[in-house]
Amino acid sequence: MNNFESTLSYAELLDLFEKAKGWEEKYRQIMLLGKQLKRPDGSLLIEANQVEGCESQVWMVIQKQENTLNIIAYSDSKIVRGLVGLLLIAIRELKLEEIAVFDAEAFFQTLKLESHLSPSRTNGLKSLIDHMIAAAKNEI
Repeated sequence: MNNFESTLSYAELLDLFEKAKGWEEKYRQIMLLGKQLKRPDGSLLIEANQVEGCESQVWMVIQKQENTLNIIAYSDSKIVRGLVGLLLIAIRELKLEEIAVFDAEAFFQTLKLESHLSPSRTNGLKSLIDHMIAAAKNEI
């Protein structure tokens, strides 16, 4: 169970971003994904679940589910919610071993987002990804 309502597959996401005409369209898609990341129960939005290193507030609860991770995540920032959605789509079909070696830089290059994200936003995303990778490694 998670709080992300998108049913997009990784392949569909790549296709969507490949067809996007410029940064504005990609930004719009990110914002639409952010709307599909629903606010979880307030009991999960506690300091213990905050991810360090993010400029915006981001909460993440990660649980092992069979051979993958179930992630409940949320941010107070609309764009960050959308970026979290991108990450959730990217890893939702991956096994723990694949999440443990996830190459976020390659993922964002594939979507052609790396030049559009500020250094602080990029560092925050790296913190989120590192958090997911550490959780996967911990469960292997």
